[in-house]
Amino acid sequence: MERIKAGPFGVLDVTSGILNYYVDTELSTINDMSGFAQSLSDLSVNSNTFTQVTSNQRPSILNDSAILNKRVLRFDGTNDNLGISNNATLDTGDTLTTITIFRSRAQALNGYLHMKGIASLAPGARVDPTIIDCEAPSVGQMFGIGGLTADTYRIWVIRKDGSNTRTWINSIEQFPVITNRTIVNTSADLRIGSNEFGTSRFQNFDLFLQAQWRDPLSISDIIDLQDGLRERTGIAKVVA
Repeated sequence: MERIKAGPFGVLDVTSGILNYYVDTELSTINDMSGFAQSLSDLSVNSNTFTQVTSNQRPSILNDSAILNKRVLRFDGTNDNLGISNNATLDTGDTLTTITIFRSRAQALNGYLHMKGIASLAPGARVDPTIIDCEAPSVGQMFGIGGLTADTYRIWVIRKDGSNTRTWINSIEQFPVITNRTIVNTSADLRIGSNEFGTSRFQNFDLFLQAQWRDPLSISDIIDLQDGLRERTGIAKVVA
């Protein structure tokens, strides 16, 4: 099992899962190209750094007062995305835990927070018509949000143990109807902000943190993670 501490914060210090990647816009190294991110370093031992070689597809870098003036990346919903080529350390099979801290900035019913799969498939099982779409298809990983404008920052956790998918927002478990589909490992690249090829299904959002484990973390670790991250970011437990 991998044990990770996020700098002085320790909020990703868990023992119940093996970490695939962990990017954090406050702690990761960002290659700043005139205010736009060319790369975002992975804080896990896997060094799965996300990159974008095309200058007009890079997210912008800014400090956001809505999250204690911390550094974030803004994906414009037009063509911004960061990606990493497929490799074995990104595989999860049908079990995983993903945590993302983000703010949606515009309605995008078919956009993706992150995706490792086939671009022709849209998000499927909707967690809430005004909050999140969540898809775990038989061709890879797809997780997206939809229907939000002028949104607040959210800590969103997805836990999949094969037969069940559970999700939390800001430390509160959600109870939607989710179609539980089997995730299989694919040869697709993993993208933050759009689909595999970076040609459609873009999401307009601000990103602070994203991490993924290839295991369903223990519920106690999931609760502790969210509580620690809420303390770090000032995100309230209840979203109005």
